[in-house]
Amino acid sequence: MNGAAVIMVQLSVEDLAKLIRKEVREALAANAQQAQQPASSLTAKETAEVLKIPAHRVRELARSGALPSFKIGTTVRFDVAGVEAFKAANRSKT
Repeated sequence: MNGAAVIMVQLSVEDLAKLIRKEVREALAANAQQAQQPASSLTAKETAEVLKIPAHRVRELARSGALPSFKIGTTVRFDVAGVEAFKAANRSKT
């Protein structure tokens, strides 16, 4: 092995079932908590929905630097705060 210690523990079927239930409950709670938190970044499509403009226009604004964006790998993402700031700064004054 790669230097890792192995500890053998004998569990009854009931203890194993309790342990599994506990781990599943914790994982579900963590997932539910994460789902309640708003996304910190948006895709071009999601940004387009927020700004109520076509996704190709969002990409054009990002390329021109008018709309702040960043890349994760090859995917362009938009910070929620940056999108909201852009929206507020470009709100029509009618």
